[in-house]
Amino acid sequence: MKVGYIVIWSEKRQRQYNSDYYDGCTYGILMRVNVPAVEEENLVGKVKEKKMAELFANMEHMDIQEEQRKTAEQRQRAERAEERAEREKERAEREKERAEQAEERIKRAEEIIKRAEAKELQCIQNLMRNTSCSAEKAMDMLEISVEKRER
Repeated sequence: MKVGYIVIWSEKRQRQYNSDYYDGCTYGILMRVNVPAVEEENLVGKVKEKKMAELFANMEHMDIQEEQRKTAEQRQRAERAEERAEREKERAEREKERAEQAEERIKRAEEIIKRAEAKELQCIQNLMRNTSCSAEKAMDMLEISVEKRER
């Protein structure tokens, strides 16, 4: 008699273990696919009640491979958009750097022109002082153009 009791107890214990295992698996899957808590309890309850056939009766059809493909495509589009944005950012930085360099060259050119004009004026004044001539005559001697004379 004791052997029979142990076998029945062992089978009952195995069924309980299997039930707990399936409950845990179902709970884990439902958490993974982000099922609301109310529905989660309902579905796990069906597993505990051994109503497995009803478990997925009301679920919508879902193609996991299609969802994975769509997710991969969206990820690729996002990565391409990110790469384009990065390239545009780098291009904008290069343009900004070029504009700054051009601005710096313009400033240097303006400084050179100012120094040249100052030297030219100094030459005119030296000629006027050393030769006792007029500004007009000194400009003729230095071959300064009419446009420059009007400045």
